[in-house]
Amino acid sequence: MRKKVDFICIGAQKAGTTWLYNRLNELSEVTPTPIKELHYFDRELKYPSYSFLAESSLFKRVFNLRFFRHVLVKYFKAIKENPSKIAWLTRYFFSNYNDEWYLSLFKKLKGISGEITPAYSTLDEEGVAKMYQLIPDTKIILLLRNPIDRAWSHYRFSTRNISKKEVDEILKSNIYNFIDTEAQLLRTDYIRTIDTFLKFYPKEQFMIAFYDSIKENPTQMLEEIVSFIGGDSSKVVTECDVKSMDYVSPFLRIPEETLLFLKEKYNPMINEMNDRYGSYCQLWKWQLENNPSKDTPIKPTIRLSDV
Repeated sequence: MRKKVDFICIGAQKAGTTWLYNRLNELSEVTPTPIKELHYFDRELKYPSYSFLAESSLFKRVFNLRFFRHVLVKYFKAIKENPSKIAWLTRYFFSNYNDEWYLSLFKKLKGISGEITPAYSTLDEEGVAKMYQLIPDTKIILLLRNPIDRAWSHYRFSTRNISKKEVDEILKSNIYNFIDTEAQLLRTDYIRTIDTFLKFYPKEQFMIAFYDSIKENPTQMLEEIVSFIGGDSSKVVTECDVKSMDYVSPFLRIPEETLLFLKEKYNPMINEMNDRYGSYCQLWKWQLENNPSKDTPIKPTIRLSDV
């Protein structure tokens, strides 16, 4: 009997997926994969995220220096933090990659198991169809962040090795080019992601959660996610460090010119997301209009079957 993949968090990047991965790891009845991002379904070269899984053959992959550097980093980290992961890592790195191999990664994971790969938000219909064919019963979680803040955070992450003094010059030269790259656009096109997955997965298996809730109402948010994937939500209070700040990046204010550019770019999507889902999407709209309201009916998560 195949091991069921109970959940997959498909993104979005820079929207709190690391926080969610760490909190789920703290739960006694939930076991995410030892590596956060498996990149199995986005491993084809047509997708904008790099993945050494694109080469299925172990024999061909062993000659890739970048692959071996990645392996060594993961092994050294496991030896230092959790040697019990080494057997799983060996299966992950030193196998021929195919559907049976992917499912085998979950066989010995206890309790409710799943994976978190933000790049899955970039999958096209063919990619989601392959996922559904292999794991049709899995629960899909999509973490969302105000698209303006997500795009800016993505840019900041891409330039994380530069000094603060260099940012202004770099902004003038390439921020707009970066915002219009395929990698950035796909990761911030929430409507495309939702609609693509709903062509295959029923609404009952799809939940939206919000980055904003990690700061404002993390306990309720995590309880609702745990309940959605089939766990005991009462364990969140006793087992999880919901106040952890491992989702916070160094702050750098968006320059006014860049902010105006992003507002104009994402205004239509924010309005459509508000019309569809309300909650924090409504707050995004009011922030866009500089018309905040204290009466916003905020929900930390939305089950699409309730929409």
